[in-house]
Amino acid sequence: CASSDYWPAAIQYDPEGDETPMGSLGVFEHWNNPTDRQYSRNLGSGDGIELLYYNAAAMAVPPVLTEDIHIASPNPFSTFTEFRRPEQVSRNAVLRLYSADGQLINQFSFTGSDVIRWDGSDSNHNDLPGGLYVYIIHDALNGAGYSGKVILQQ
Repeated sequence: CASSDYWPAAIQYDPEGDETPMGSLGVFEHWNNPTDRQYSRNLGSGDGIELLYYNAAAMAVPPVLTEDIHIASPNPFSTFTEFRRPEQVSRNAVLRLYSADGQLINQFSFTGSDVIRWDGSDSNHNDLPGGLYVYIIHDALNGAGYSGKVILQQ
């Protein structure tokens, strides 16, 4: 995979912008084992590559972000905030919370309630550090999406 011989035909990598594509991305590593699938940087043993997981379904942005909305109150918050479902959003809508670096950290549904209460934890109930978090509401029923920001203070 490091050699351009194995890249799809349309892929060219020219980081200098000098119209001279690279023929290789250099040396590649192998996993430590098929279960853990860790590389040297993940194992803390050097400056090698780092395995990052990308979940396309979880990171999928709604097809149309029609507007920013401000539905979190209080905001900023320290113990909890509540997201109130806007009238234009169906009860089938999903609210996803992302860290500032784009990692999905938690998600909720408005099914059964017009208010979602979030205590600043991830989907495994681990407390998250203070900072900026982005919420995106995807409403598949009407094909719309809405986004906003919330600040967790520690």
